[in-house]
Amino acid sequence: DLLTRLTPLPEANPHNTPEAVVVAIDEETLQARGGMRRIRPILTETLEQLRDANPKVVALDTILSDPGDPAEDGRLEAALRATENLILPCELVAAADGTHWEDPLDRFKNTTTAVGHVHAEQDRLDGVSREISLEDIANGQRRWALVLEAFRVSRGAGIVESPEDLSVGSALIPAPRSG
Repeated sequence: DLLTRLTPLPEANPHNTPEAVVVAIDEETLQARGGMRRIRPILTETLEQLRDANPKVVALDTILSDPGDPAEDGRLEAALRATENLILPCELVAAADGTHWEDPLDRFKNTTTAVGHVHAEQDRLDGVSREISLEDIANGQRRWALVLEAFRVSRGAGIVESPEDLSVGSALIPAPRSG
């Protein structure tokens, strides 16, 4: 929103080790590399480069639910398998028979530590997503948010629920339950 765009970011402290690093692929680079059709080689190269940094956790926000080129899929699967503490995304999909999870292909899903949802509700008035739920349920299957799964794995802790909050290790997250 406008307020977030106008609020300056704090200056980075060069003496701090970042808790998280976001690797983003801008549209121009994506198109120069062949567009979404070529996203798998881009992800493979990125994961191979990240491996040397020894991250606590890697969370990808690219749904890998459809098969691609067999050779590219094989290389990506190997890169995913070599990535420790990997979190892959899933998304809620509405269909005629109800809502269900769109998961990564099994060959990719089997390489992960966890799968987390990336479903974001858009405001019905202006179409802007301002929040993401910590959990979503479809067909009786609950999924935690991708970011919550990444936080949990980075802390080496489980998620403990109460009616008023969630705790992950020593972190307490206000999350009152409705219903």
